[in-house]
Amino acid sequence: MVTNFLQSDNWERFQQGIGKKTFRLNNQLLIKNQLPFSKSWFYCPWGKGELGKLDELVQLARKENAIFFHLDPFNKFSILILEESTDFRFSIAKTIQPQKTLILDIDQPRDKLLAEMKEKTRYNIRLAEKKNLIIKQQTASDDFWRLMTQTSQRDCFSAHSRNYYQRMVEIMPEIELWTVFVRDKAVASAIFLFDRDNKIGYYLHGASDYSERQLMAPYLLQWQGISIAQKMGLKKWDFWGIDEDRYPGVTRFKLGFGGQIIERPPAQRLIFQPLWYRVYSLTHN
Repeated sequence: MVTNFLQSDNWERFQQGIGKKTFRLNNQLLIKNQLPFSKSWFYCPWGKGELGKLDELVQLARKENAIFFHLDPFNKFSILILEESTDFRFSIAKTIQPQKTLILDIDQPRDKLLAEMKEKTRYNIRLAEKKNLIIKQQTASDDFWRLMTQTSQRDCFSAHSRNYYQRMVEIMPEIELWTVFVRDKAVASAIFLFDRDNKIGYYLHGASDYSERQLMAPYLLQWQGISIAQKMGLKKWDFWGIDEDRYPGVTRFKLGFGGQIIERPPAQRLIFQPLWYRVYSLTHN
């Protein structure tokens, strides 16, 4: 069984659906990212480190003109497996997926989940429940994209393209897009992923209308995602990244629900073309 959704067949199909070329090396997913001058780099998201013979990776890199290979380890054992399986020298890098996240145990009664939240979070959920808000599942990302455009500008982060979110909803059956409305106006929207195989749900992307913040719609929406996951029999809920320095507001919002902070190991990179890698490093901080 695949240990996480980033190594799943559906995630591979999604990557292909947005124009990426993919490979499997010892059943580990590699995603090719195109660069100028016909260069590229390989990405292995949440890999287990079981890459088999790295000579095959080197040959593939030569064929695809890849400058480097980037592994976001799934856990510390991924690093141990990698170190034991090769004499190649890897360098440490920043992870692409969130290195620090918050995971909530949802295999418990709803009353207990509410009781273990911070008082302000619990209050905001109950307040939102009194606001006559309507929550709908959607298949089109129009409302989500409008809210994401606002949110990314407000919080100073780079969002994916509109096509990225839409193709994710279209291609991956484990993805669900939910939006909160007040008087037919979308005020908060989120993309959840429900991994039934590994019994865990993810809050992947979220956006909201700041002008309607008094409605506390994001709290109600998050509670909706957790409730769906519980009904599916999932055991954990991953808030998908926290960072007190870069995103203090979002991090406070997530921490209010409780849970355990998890930190994964740093990324590992294998460089194939040192000169071009230095050029890449100068333009990609």
